[in-house]
Amino acid sequence: MAQVNFDTDRRAMQAVALMEALKGIIVFSAGFGLLALVHGDVAHIADSLVTRLHIDPSGYYAGILLHGANQLTDARLWLGAALAALYSARASPKATDCGSSATGAYGSVLPAAASTCPSRSTSCGASRVR
Repeated sequence: MAQVNFDTDRRAMQAVALMEALKGIIVFSAGFGLLALVHGDVAHIADSLVTRLHIDPSGYYAGILLHGANQLTDARLWLGAALAALYSARASPKATDCGSSATGAYGSVLPAAASTCPSRSTSCGASRVR
């Protein structure tokens, strides 16, 4: 039977929790950025960005950006901000659950991972890894 180093495993779980928290913060900030664009001239902002970065406006990727900015409505900005808030609300409990403690992390995260991993489940007929 392999010996498990709980200190190393706990540090790994804390690193995962930190990454999940950072993802949640970045997405939450992006949602507020979308809300800042509501009632604004998004097409003008995109055009200014293309000009400032010295990108040819008739180029393929610049054309995609400018066309998308012209199609963006306030309702779509609100939808994007709402989806960002939902994602960050989902990422926050995941981050606190992963980094809570060694027993808390193993008690909640690993059984969920084991239930989704077909190689470790016994319901598929596969033998349990020891």
